Amino acid sequence: MGNLVFSIAMRVRLSHTSLCISVFLGLVLYSQVIAAGIDEPSDVSGLDAGRLQQGVFSYRDLDRGKEVGTSSITIRKLEESGKYRFSNVAAMNTGFSGFRSQRWQATARANFAPVSAALEFVVDKKSSPIFELHYEARRVRGFVIEQKESAPPARRLVDDPISEDTVDQRIDWAAVMSAPLKKGRRSEFSVYDPGTGVSRVVERVGASEAVKTPAGTFQAIRITYDIDKRGKVERYIIFTTQKKPRVMVREDFPNGVVTELIHWTRLTGG
Repeated sequence: MGNLVFSIAMRVRLSHTSLCISVFLGLVLYSQVIAAGIDEPSDVSGLDAGRLQQGVFSYRDLDRGKEVGTSSITIRKLEESGKYRFSNVAAMNTGFSGFRSQRWQATARANFAPVSAALEFVVDKKSSPIFELHYEARRVRGFVIEQKESAPPARRLVDDPISEDTVDQRIDWAAVMSAPLKKGRRSEFSVYDPGTGVSRVVERVGASEAVKTPAGTFQAIRITYDIDKRGKVERYIIFTTQKKPRVMVREDFPNGVVTELIHWTRLTGG
């Protein structure tokens, strides 16, 4: 996951496209999920954050070949609890409207069951909280700051039901990398974002191919995943190292922005 323009989700996710945060009630969205017959959890039991490399990963963002921003993602296992913390700091060039400069953090269990998430936008080195979420017992609670062009920002409380197979949308890219990556494998799960509610994800694993980045050339597995947001499908493509522990070396976004790995540092113990 992009003025409340966000599908609040990337590291820089568009916070994985720019969308206005016109928010539907989570209960309505959830009832639509049930009506569609997809309330039962899909086969996401194979997700394992232990397949991912812990470290600090630096990326550059390209729009039609021109660098428009940079980001730094940290993946760390919390030894006391066994949970995983993912965090990101993204700085976009002035004048680029595709993504917002931002910071976010998401904590999840090893199987990507969500625990918490928070996002803030950064303007002129000043941060503004956008949302804070806490997940428990198939519900998500917290707050989101709604921003509309014709009105001042307003704080809205979040208290929405989620399905059992839900992943926080900040880390959908990490979730698809953490699955068993056999060519031709197809799986489904859900993601939650306070701007769009519960959305369905369909993931497909492609072939291995050589991917050239500033950090080097990697033999990487292509993973394509589609997120259905109220009938509008956004397509993301991830390239992750074939060798475990896995590292994301590139991501292609729906708006044409490409993120490439510049360098990374392994964390002690990771």
